[in-house]
Order: sequence, then structure tokens, then C-alpha cells
Amino acid sequence: MGQARPGRPAERRRLILNPQSGQADHANHVRLLAIQYGFPVVETEHQGHAVELAKQAATDDVDLLAVCGGDGTVHEVVHGLSAVDALDTLRLCIVPAGTENIVAGDLGIETSDDGFAVAEHGETRQLDVGMVNDEPFVMSAVAGLPAAVSEATTPELKRRFGSFAFVVGGLKEGLTFDGLEVTINA
Repeated sequence: MGQARPGRPAERRRLILNPQSGQADHANHVRLLAIQYGFPVVETEHQGHAVELAKQAATDDVDLLAVCGGDGTVHEVVHGLSAVDALDTLRLCIVPAGTENIVAGDLGIETSDDGFAVAEHGETRQLDVGMVNDEPFVMSAVAGLPAAVSEATTPELKRRFGSFAFVVGGLKEGLTFDGLEVTINA
């Protein structure tokens, strides 16, 4: 259980932590912050695991779910919540720890400390979630070469080169990319 704030009952909180995000050097600091802010921690063990952990959080009636990782981890959590129709049943907070952290940055959350501060004292905002082929997305959806580059930019490349890994992935994919035919029904 989270700590009760004045005028509020205790919340059921949980943090989904991807210890391999970004440079994989954030986990110990985030675990300490989670203790300080009253978030029990569950950790991802493989790609796609955050989907299952998010579904479980919804099943367990978590009120405030924090996700620590990068944009891929955030995407997995949103995918899991969408799969069990729980996007409107809990509050989601991002604790950035990825390579780029585009979603967190767009929301003004720059550091893991900021993420916990927002969870504790920040305003709640309602965001639209888009859907492409029953796949939810927040902020943006990519297809074609940008999606191929994102897929080719492995966690190993990100750890080795940081943000420059996307340039390496882009060069690799640019040599073999054949194009994309798209039909949009709006």
C-alpha cells in the first residue's frame, strides 16, 4: 500500500521496472525511490513482460501504476492495460530510464526523481491513446523506415552507443529497406 496523503486514503501503488532500459544503470536508484514513495516493485524479465505485468496490476486493482523504462516499456504497459480495458481505471506515471524517453520528455518528466515527484504531487492529465490495427500508441506511431530503424536498434546497440545507436540502426536499415505501401482509413 502507498502512503496516505492528507485528505486521501492510501492508494494501491505499483512500479513496473525495466532494469535493462537505457544504459541499464538506473535500477538501484529507482528501487530506493520506490521504497521512499511507497511503490512495491515488480521487474521485467524479458521483452514483452511489461504487458503481462500491466495486466496483472489492473487485475489487482492498482490505483497508481508507475512504469520505469523507456518508450518501449511504456508502450508495453499501455498495450497491457488496453488489452484488459483498464486504461481508464488507474493512473499511469512514467519514470524515465530509457535511451530517448520521448513520451516522458514531452510530458516534462526528465529524470527518475521527476517521475516519482509527479506521481506524488503532480497534476493528473488525461491523454488520448491512438490505435493502429488494435495496437495502442501514445504520442506517435511510426511505420516504414522509422519503424524498421527502431526495430533494428537493439538494446545492445543502445547500451554501447546511447542515442547514436539509432543512427547505426538507420544506416543498416537504409541499405535494405524496400518501402512501404500504406492505406489509411480515417
